[in-house]
Amino acid sequence: MRNDFSLGRLGLFLFCLFPLLPSLRYQSMLAMLLILLQLLAVVLKGKQDYSAGYGLPLLLTLPTLLLIFSLMYSEDLQRGAKYLERCVLMVVLPWLFFLNRSEIDGRLQRQILVFFALVMAVISWYGMVSILATGKLLQVLEYSNSYYFIREFLIAKTHLHPTYFSILLAIPTFGLQQELRTGDWPLWPKLMLLFLLGSLLMALFLASSKMILLATLAGSMVIWAKGRNKRSLFKRVPVVLASLVLLVYFLDPLKDRAVDLINALNAKEIDQYNPDSMRKAIYQSTLYAVEAHFWSGVGVGDVHATLMDRYRQFGFDGALAKGYNTHNQYLHMWLAAGFFACLIFCLVQFVMIGIGLVCRNHTHVAIALLFALSFLSENVLSRQVGIFGYAFFSALMIFASWSKARELIYINGRFLSQNGSGVQRYAQEVARHLLQQSHHVRLIGPKSEQKEALTYRSLPLFSGLLWEQISLPIYLWLKGSPSLLNLGNSAPIIYRNNYLCVHDLAFMKNAQWFTRRFVWWYAIMIPRVLRRARLVFTVSAFSKQEILNYFQLKSEKVQVGYNGVPSFTRSIQTTAPMYLKPYALCVGSFSPRKNQKTVVHAFLEYERDIPMDLILVGAQMSSLFGPQPEITAQIEQAPNIIWYRQADDSILQNLYQNAICTIYLPHYEGFGLPVLESIAYRKPAVVSDIPVFRELFEGQVLFCPPEDKSQLKFLLNAVYRESEDHKIDFWKEEDLNSRFSYYRTADFLLKQISK
Repeated sequence: MRNDFSLGRLGLFLFCLFPLLPSLRYQSMLAMLLILLQLLAVVLKGKQDYSAGYGLPLLLTLPTLLLIFSLMYSEDLQRGAKYLERCVLMVVLPWLFFLNRSEIDGRLQRQILVFFALVMAVISWYGMVSILATGKLLQVLEYSNSYYFIREFLIAKTHLHPTYFSILLAIPTFGLQQELRTGDWPLWPKLMLLFLLGSLLMALFLASSKMILLATLAGSMVIWAKGRNKRSLFKRVPVVLASLVLLVYFLDPLKDRAVDLINALNAKEIDQYNPDSMRKAIYQSTLYAVEAHFWSGVGVGDVHATLMDRYRQFGFDGALAKGYNTHNQYLHMWLAAGFFACLIFCLVQFVMIGIGLVCRNHTHVAIALLFALSFLSENVLSRQVGIFGYAFFSALMIFASWSKARELIYINGRFLSQNGSGVQRYAQEVARHLLQQSHHVRLIGPKSEQKEALTYRSLPLFSGLLWEQISLPIYLWLKGSPSLLNLGNSAPIIYRNNYLCVHDLAFMKNAQWFTRRFVWWYAIMIPRVLRRARLVFTVSAFSKQEILNYFQLKSEKVQVGYNGVPSFTRSIQTTAPMYLKPYALCVGSFSPRKNQKTVVHAFLEYERDIPMDLILVGAQMSSLFGPQPEITAQIEQAPNIIWYRQADDSILQNLYQNAICTIYLPHYEGFGLPVLESIAYRKPAVVSDIPVFRELFEGQVLFCPPEDKSQLKFLLNAVYRESEDHKIDFWKEEDLNSRFSYYRTADFLLKQISK
């Protein structure tokens, strides 16, 4: 059983007490205790692997770092330094939680939110009981601006501004709703949760912060929408909106706020006694200031002075007297540090929501949405309590969301949308066995027709190369940078946590075998992903040596996992032969490297001397290998050659079963899956006399120089006559399966990645 106690976890729970502390000094001491306990937890944990996922803490801290940089051109250094001093947690916590991320998971998230709900409930009960104890609540509710008096009373009793009080109330309501939505609670604990939730919501309505209420409603809809279909949601949305309208109408504090907002929107002049009207003055002044300092801002220390100058300029005496800030966190960031700081800050909020959505942590989505919307109407990070709440819960929720994918291995499923070849066959077979062997493996691919009945998650947006290089790494970053296994020769360049299978280096051996664009891209991509990959897999010792020779990698970084006997060879087809004459079968993508040209010319030149026809199976793929119009025209006119450009497994079964022999004469190869398929069907195979075939199939095939047409003719005749000198003593089935097994290869890959 897991031991839940640790110094790091203790620090998290203790920090949740910060709203109870009325003094900024005590709150700061609690923050220092949190940092100290997190550092101790890191030290006691020992050496850990921190090579994946560090980009997000960097992104989270970047807006604050830009604010620090803006201090260099601020005139009021003291004000700027004082503000940045409060922002320490925004820089420190993402990194500390990153270092301690192994302790943060969904269970801890639930415990923290329930505990924080208790903390905020204590404050709420104290505030509401204090109001009731005055005996003036009903009298206050009859005032035209009753919400103002209630808010002022709450400030006095809780020492929290209504905006921050509302945000801190909203955060645990999402956790409680998620518990009620998904938790299997007995009756009495469930009643306690409902009581807690009701207490927090009542206090939230009394605080009556409009944007926070709307953000809470939006977050609640996210939580309760989980698992429901669109039709069900469309039915419930009007009911929720109607309930909200009725609530605003019958609760005087909310009604008063709604009336003020409508009056402010309709009025042409600024009403300095209407808070919503004053926002128009604030935003007008802020936007003018932003326009004058668009790119770099005025510096974090000079924001206040710049706004005061604008209030004087426009005659907004009420705003000047109150010293109002920007009341918009995005505009504050823009005015302080410029356009790019604001842009990055906005990106951070989108990333927060994106992580919650991708990880399916709806509580995280709700909390991220709460902050993102609150920033539109309030400068939440202008006070220490706002910084504490944002820095703590934003970082905590990220790593709780990421915990779900911490042990997962994702398979790059780009091969699902590609034409079938040996590489795609390897990827499909290995992926199928990996999915069967481990519940920690996930297959993810572009939106495409499913192949081989593989269960996979489809990612929209782009396809092919753009999907692999953009959509896939972004999705994995949002998932916390889990391990990615790439089985098909390519991988996203910008993603670091890669495991790559390279089948051969044909593009480096002879660039003439491929199109110029393909060679150019592989020359950029392969060296980079090979050097950055955690491990490199390949399909033969020959290919391993090629990789080591070209890229000077350490030998232990490159591991060999053979192809296996394809699953379609294990069944015998009883249907009639597709071709009745004797024939030799040649399977492989049509390309100069595969050397179908020599085979075709041999059958054309020795048509009367070769006692069988030729059946070619393989797609042309001109975009990859270039067009071959001359040989294509010769095939189409030849009476003894048949070409299947596409063939599914049932066609391959039929053709292999009824062939006299097979031919495979590539100039260069990493493995040669058609040779293994031929051996599985116990059909004589005439293959190129190249090193990789000597390594893999010595004694099971007939070797022929790739360009020697006369030797090919001789061997085909010997096979047809069943010459004793050329008979093959094939491996027994169990020996073949022990040498070449996709199950064993998948198991080997899984163990290597899981080390």
